[in-house]
Amino acid sequence: MGIPGPGEPSPFLAGVGKGRFLGSKSVVLQRFDGSAWRDVERYRTPHEANVALDHAVGEGEEPGTLRVVDAPASATARTLMIVGAAACIVVALAIIWLFVSGT
Repeated sequence: MGIPGPGEPSPFLAGVGKGRFLGSKSVVLQRFDGSAWRDVERYRTPHEANVALDHAVGEGEEPGTLRVVDAPASATARTLMIVGAAACIVVALAIIWLFVSGT
């Protein structure tokens, strides 16, 4: 990974504002089996999933039977976000209390 030139975005800030606070967002390749969409495989990045989709279509799969969708956040990630938000609120309240109490 090189240093970006003038006007190029930093690779370190690529996930800012895209909901990637707790790591990269995973995606799922799904196949339609006639009645419902079933998960085929999970990928770490949308690029990897799109490459797998292109590869499957190139091998003869029907394009309408495959799709790439965002994977839902795990229960652990949601729990960590709630605990982190609660901890931040407690710290903010403690700081406010120190200033208001005058001690």
